[in-house]
Amino acid sequence: RLPVVELGRRARVQAHGRWQGGLLTLSQLQLRTADASLQGRLSARPAERTGEGRLRLLAPGLDAQAEGRLAPRQGGGSLALDAASLERATAWLATLPGMPAGLPPQLAGQARLDARWQGGWTDPTLQARLQVPRLAAVDRATPPEAAWTLRDAGASLEGRLAQARLQAEGVAVQGVRRLRARLAGTGGQLGGGGQGRLRPARAETPGRRDAGAPRRG
Repeated sequence: RLPVVELGRRARVQAHGRWQGGLLTLSQLQLRTADASLQGRLSARPAERTGEGRLRLLAPGLDAQAEGRLAPRQGGGSLALDAASLERATAWLATLPGMPAGLPPQLAGQARLDARWQGGWTDPTLQARLQVPRLAAVDRATPPEAAWTLRDAGASLEGRLAQARLQAEGVAVQGVRRLRARLAGTGGQLGGGGQGRLRPARAETPGRRDAGAPRRG
């Protein structure tokens, strides 16, 4: 059993585990602060770059869970991240020790990510979906009528990482202006020679026919 470690007044860590034959096993891991907690279990062989575990993070505006196995050529698992309040979540992240000033940017809205992977981490098969009902930057210097808000946005990524298919869409709103954008592409690795196409944003103004819409009659 590993000892309880007090990290000042802000954090408390407790772990049960052992290190033997190149294998680190943490059968119980708990990290608690005044407003957040991380708990789960882990095992890893650092020399072989393999591991498995299950973790859950509860923090202001944020609930994240991950479970799976990682190895160069085999593995699998899932990740679920629910940011019910991006404003609270980004404000909390900004208070973490070592976080650079100005990061992360202060945001408002909601987002949810659900992802699964199968296979080794060198080129796994992915299935991921991101949903963003609302996203806005918190900038008190910008008048409300001049601020942009992203609404009803979503993105999906499917397939082997090197050739994954990406689809994304959303609506940007500023006052009465609306810009709808759709993006589709392939090739998930940077510099991997992926190809993609971007469909131009389409302007929509209430009470005015979209210039790109077909005319009837």
